[in-house]
Amino acid sequence: MAGRLIPYSNLPDEAVRTILWGFACGAPKADIAAAAGISAKAAQSVILALRRRLLEPAFYRWNGPGDLFITRDVPYRDIVDRAVFGVIGACYFNKRCVSNYRQERRASRVCRGCPLTALFEDRPTLERTAAFVDVIHAFYAHLGIGGERREDRTMTARLRWHHTMIVRRAVEVSRKTPEDTPDFNDTRPRTARTLYETLLASLLRDPLRRG
Repeated sequence: MAGRLIPYSNLPDEAVRTILWGFACGAPKADIAAAAGISAKAAQSVILALRRRLLEPAFYRWNGPGDLFITRDVPYRDIVDRAVFGVIGACYFNKRCVSNYRQERRASRVCRGCPLTALFEDRPTLERTAAFVDVIHAFYAHLGIGGERREDRTMTARLRWHHTMIVRRAVEVSRKTPEDTPDFNDTRPRTARTLYETLLASLLRDPLRRG
């Protein structure tokens, strides 16, 4: 019987809550699927749909002053985001570039034609940004999510950036269980439990629609 969190689907609210907790913990989609009793394909569709919620103001608390791109509710935000993440996407989706680096065909992660130079001039910032691009690659490999059927690569880069940053921060600040997973009882600010509760509140206010 369908619930209210994802209407017009066969997912009951209990399963959706399980998915939300797995999402907040950065769990692989296969583990989330098994815990919720659904297919990996269904789990991935919900994970990808949930990412857009992370762009809402309620999730700004997981952004810190030291982050590269803090989302602010200003009129030009979308224009700036598209410009910035268009450049980041050009770097992120350059598979040949990252492959050459991983195969040690060059010493520096930042290649001579790196598109990130359109955003930054100083080498340390370039290196940090490129390093986080690799963190996103690693996070999505951990989730078990490969390519996406999206033509808008700029939006994909933006969603993956925020998803990786927010979930990693929530997991890092959470108290851990003996199994080294976030403790559901840790309700301090910015923990995985708080991220879960914020996601749940968002879906109760505005149910999720996939696709």
